[in-house]
Amino acid sequence: MKINAEGFPTYSEQREQAPRVFTIDFDKRRFGSEEISERVLATGYSWIPGAVGHWWDRICLENTLDAKEKKLQNFLYYFIEIARNAQESVEKGTLKVMFDTHTITVVVEDGGEGFPDAESVKYAIDIEHGLWQVKRYSDTFILETNGKKYQKVKGQKYLVESSDTDVQHGTRVTFSKVFLRGLPAISS
Repeated sequence: MKINAEGFPTYSEQREQAPRVFTIDFDKRRFGSEEISERVLATGYSWIPGAVGHWWDRICLENTLDAKEKKLQNFLYYFIEIARNAQESVEKGTLKVMFDTHTITVVVEDGGEGFPDAESVKYAIDIEHGLWQVKRYSDTFILETNGKKYQKVKGQKYLVESSDTDVQHGTRVTFSKVFLRGLPAISS
């Protein structure tokens, strides 16, 4: 574990086994165990893009993936959109990234109020530009909230309510992208 200049561990994360899974918690003042500086908070801008981008670079490197590769940069853009939604509306949550041979999956969970009904989910996806973009980009897109599961179905314009879920409070968004030629590795 690395220690930063203030004596804090740089990240508190759990690494699980295959597929490779990386998890980190955040709230309005922390990303993992790293405290967000007062100077950054005072700007009024979201610090999530920088924190997620730095973490992404690190976990890609740990998986011998080239984080600067265009496909992975595109994926990061959508990952940041979902993380930013959680941070700006609820101010806390959990980010999970799973690397498999040809697929990257992101799960973002928050403990907010969630969406009360299917109309609210439809409205949020239609109005919230970031959610709409992520839904369009991803191969798999699932939104779980208040006991209901909504997912992207090929040929359907709107998310389809598919089943009940264990998410009773807050929201869990899962999206994945399949890379048919495999994930771009760092050249040796």
